[in-house]
Amino acid sequence: MPFLTIDTNAKVKVSKEMIVDLTRKVADILHKPIEVMIVKVNTDVNVVFGGDEQAVGALMEVKSVGYGDSKAELVAELTRFAMQEFNAEQKFVSMHLVDMPAANVGENGVLKA
Repeated sequence: MPFLTIDTNAKVKVSKEMIVDLTRKVADILHKPIEVMIVKVNTDVNVVFGGDEQAVGALMEVKSVGYGDSKAELVAELTRFAMQEFNAEQKFVSMHLVDMPAANVGENGVLKA
């Protein structure tokens, strides 16, 4: 059950197609079924990157039960996405990858472990 949350100060409209494309990319990279993906994108957020009020960037958090050897590819792809869709500067795209133990994940009203 990977979760992806993106906060960006870019003033862009998030389309359904953008979310679907992003969901597919992350599911493919992580080798997870698309049916368990959750993606949330928050735009026009009051956030300052590097002390520069004009800089456009993105702060991302990915949570997954395991990553395998996909972390580097995931970081590269999400950075490309932010640069393309938000016109973010590469140096202002940051990520936090969290490996969640299955024992700490619940879905459908039950604990996974």
